[in-house]
Amino acid sequence: MKDKLILVLGILVILSAVNTGIAWNWETLKCPEGNCSISMPPVTDKDTNEVTHDSDSYNQYMYFSTMPDFLMSLCIYDLTHWENENISIPDGQAYLYRFLKPQKDRLKKPQTLYIKDIVLDNTYPGLEFKLSGKKFLGKEFVTCRLYLVRKKIYYMVYVRDKGSSAHKNDHVYTTRFFDSFRLLENE
Repeated sequence: MKDKLILVLGILVILSAVNTGIAWNWETLKCPEGNCSISMPPVTDKDTNEVTHDSDSYNQYMYFSTMPDFLMSLCIYDLTHWENENISIPDGQAYLYRFLKPQKDRLKKPQTLYIKDIVLDNTYPGLEFKLSGKKFLGKEFVTCRLYLVRKKIYYMVYVRDKGSSAHKNDHVYTTRFFDSFRLLENE
């Protein structure tokens, strides 16, 4: 009887994990455009285009994973025209703050839940922030992490609606997604 109870509890734990996305098959995505890799649920869409942002134009490579409860994306901005390849960490972080405004602009009544300067591999400037705000009919939460590495910006985004069951696992999802990012230049 005790074994059956343990088996039933084990099945319930597995089913709840599947329902919340923890048990989805995450994949390691290797991005030749950015010479990087990242772990995320299966990519559902990929797009490439040229973008102009604050009078800068660059190629943008995007990978999306759209799940029922959330969206994850990796965007790689190729700044081939950029002359400041070896920017200092403080100057690089100041440059990355430019990407906070477009995220705020797409939300109504945006609130910054946190923002922090970070560094990749003790060398490259980074920025992480979380916003909330109204979008269409509901409230949305957006968590982003960016790195500036030589002539590329790596922009990771996690988005979910307020009513989504994914809220129970925000920290798990963002930590797994963001912390899996790797540069592949040494491979």
